[in-house]
Amino acid sequence: MKLDSNQTGCQITDQAGRRINLKTMPKRIISLAPSLTEIVYAMGADNLLCGVTEYCDYPPEARNKPWVGGYSTVDIGQIGKIQPDLILTGQIHLKAVIPQLEALGYPVLVLEPSTIEGLLATIRIIGKCTGRQEAAEDLVRSLQRRAGFVTAKIGLLPTESRPKVYILHECETWKTFGSETIGDTLVHLAGGYNIGRDFGSYYPYPTKEAIKLKNPEIIIAETGYGDNPQEPLSVALNEPALAQVTARQTGQVFGIHSDLVSRAGPRMVDGLECLACLIHPELFPQKPSACRGKVYIAGVGPGSAEWVSPQVQNLVAKADILVGWEQDLKPVRSLIKNQKIFLQEAATILKYPSRRQLRLRKTGALLLYSKPVIRWSHQPGFTA
Repeated sequence: MKLDSNQTGCQITDQAGRRINLKTMPKRIISLAPSLTEIVYAMGADNLLCGVTEYCDYPPEARNKPWVGGYSTVDIGQIGKIQPDLILTGQIHLKAVIPQLEALGYPVLVLEPSTIEGLLATIRIIGKCTGRQEAAEDLVRSLQRRAGFVTAKIGLLPTESRPKVYILHECETWKTFGSETIGDTLVHLAGGYNIGRDFGSYYPYPTKEAIKLKNPEIIIAETGYGDNPQEPLSVALNEPALAQVTARQTGQVFGIHSDLVSRAGPRMVDGLECLACLIHPELFPQKPSACRGKVYIAGVGPGSAEWVSPQVQNLVAKADILVGWEQDLKPVRSLIKNQKIFLQEAATILKYPSRRQLRLRKTGALLLYSKPVIRWSHQPGFTA
């Protein structure tokens, strides 16, 4: 491993208590955790990133960096080709991966926060070892300000005002967040009580009957991944075993992108803001930007399926909500799976979905419309 002796290094104690001596400021960094990749980008040090995992997908530019395997399946040989002078890792790498990396002479930092305070400390550590202390402090102050706004309001709530919250982390197994997890921390800071902690620490697998007995007042499903990104929300909304729990009876079932409550990066604060808005809308009526959906307007008909462009096909497949005339939906029927459909018959004015129908449980809407947009843009109060 070649080091530049023209720059001053530093000594750092990582979050596993290991003391690392960097002889010079790193110029070639590999990140083995998506959350750490996000932090590096957030402080403008992405020019130093020479390798990431295949799961490092945010910001989108991170996908263009060379891959060194998966999060838990690291390709040591590929790392050797890159010859990094610093590798950022998580706790998962301590037993098997880090000993191999250190045997090859690479400096390794273990960074895996599960709290807002831990996140801020991680940002400062990465800022120090990349020479981006000022950028790190700017990011820390911004996140502190936003998190502080939420916690200041929540701190005034009496204990009995904390509703019981269940987060569906994995819909096949009903896996959830137990204690000592990011999700548990965020639910608490957002003014809820995470019933997952009653089932154990880390990631317990409660039965549907056990969840029913806890009677959550709010159910939040993690969305955003897999062939059907909205499937967890659909399961949470339709599982017969939970039909009588308070959350289902009162319509308090929502979706949130998994990254916001599972990754210990800067978007943890986005997750906190979104959860606070879902759990206590009376305190946070203004939706944070991360909770707002997008509206796409696409012309698809009348016509046949072969005339639909690849771009529109992609939008239809990814959309959560479809709005349009019946004739406009025909060319894309084969792409429709579990999307919510607001169908309008021909020769009648388009009825816009209400704000309640487009609330936070949806991450985006696609309006399928072949008539002039001005026809429905006159409808008062249409917001998404």
